[in-house]
Amino acid sequence: MVTNTHITTPYSFSPFTSIDEILKEANRKRIVALGINDKNSTDGFGEFASVCEHSGIYPIYNIGLSIHDNSRQQRDIHGKAANIQESHPLQGLALRTPSPFSSDTKNLLASIWKQSQDRIWKMIDKTNRHLSECAIPIQLDYNRIRTQIAKNSLHELHLSKALQIAIAAEAKKRNQSPHVFYTKLCKHTPDEDIPLHWRYLLHQALFSPGKAGYVTEMPSIHLSLQQAKEILLHAGAIPCYLCDFQNSSEMESPETLLRFLTGEKIHAIEFIPQFTDKKRLSVYMQHFDRNDICVTVGTGCYIHTTPLLLPQTIDGAPLQKDLLEISFRGTCILAAHQESHKTGKHGFIDSSSNRLLSGNELEGFIAFGADIIKKYSQKSTQLQKK
Repeated sequence: MVTNTHITTPYSFSPFTSIDEILKEANRKRIVALGINDKNSTDGFGEFASVCEHSGIYPIYNIGLSIHDNSRQQRDIHGKAANIQESHPLQGLALRTPSPFSSDTKNLLASIWKQSQDRIWKMIDKTNRHLSECAIPIQLDYNRIRTQIAKNSLHELHLSKALQIAIAAEAKKRNQSPHVFYTKLCKHTPDEDIPLHWRYLLHQALFSPGKAGYVTEMPSIHLSLQQAKEILLHAGAIPCYLCDFQNSSEMESPETLLRFLTGEKIHAIEFIPQFTDKKRLSVYMQHFDRNDICVTVGTGCYIHTTPLLLPQTIDGAPLQKDLLEISFRGTCILAAHQESHKTGKHGFIDSSSNRLLSGNELEGFIAFGADIIKKYSQKSTQLQKK
């Protein structure tokens, strides 16, 4: 059975235009459980729940919290400094619903949201000045972008997408090739006529660190690792490390990473397979699964890839059967943990992030989760027939 526990929606940023479109594609791909995982937001939970029920796909309620934790950079494991990138997210998997956060946490996330949007306003202003200097008759507008291609928050990726759309419209009006504009802005003509490739070029040329439209993120936009863990545990979630192999060596070996996560009492890990090869992915996933870590996979949201729901490795190959089975086991843990909230039970971990299950108890818990996913699909099918 195929699962995907990390997709982002238009409530954050998504290559898909709506949650409904995401679920229709998930149905076509025969995905049995899907996890919403928007950055710093649970705004899409209600709509996601409704569309999942109609689609017969079991919903997993997750969130990504941006963290910046200097303490990780100071730890030395086998002589090498462990490192986490600024704004690297700590995932919270299988939150309580419908309202997982306290008033204080909601206020904190609202403050982070405001700071993030203030930064986007400044980036738009810098970008518009740069467009004028390049004699390109295009100006970005925060409110227009938010209305047309976003739900609530704007991120850097929205600016790349909005500029791409504006360039296409201006080129059509002038009966010119859009390559003219990309050459001016990116100092490079796109090699391929693939819109997502063009969007990636814009992001790299304008909105990456040191470029004309970039504004440095304030540290207060990010939480500390400990602060994020406390928020997630209070919300009933399983803290989870996101491993995409993009920004670091992931501590160079699965053994080293496992020691770090165990020390931090993080008992779940999520992989984004399209940024690694199948051999390395297999080694990591099997190692964590053998050590009773909850292992799942997702596709996330990246501007230089086609919208994906089926996890695949860097060469575009689908995950092999044993890795799909590991991911399904992890998803079953999430489903069982999520449902345990409803009866007041701890589930996979307790409120202090101590893992409660291993061995035969864990296998029974996984079987419980598998039964939940199966029954959810059957119930939704019956509702659709009525």
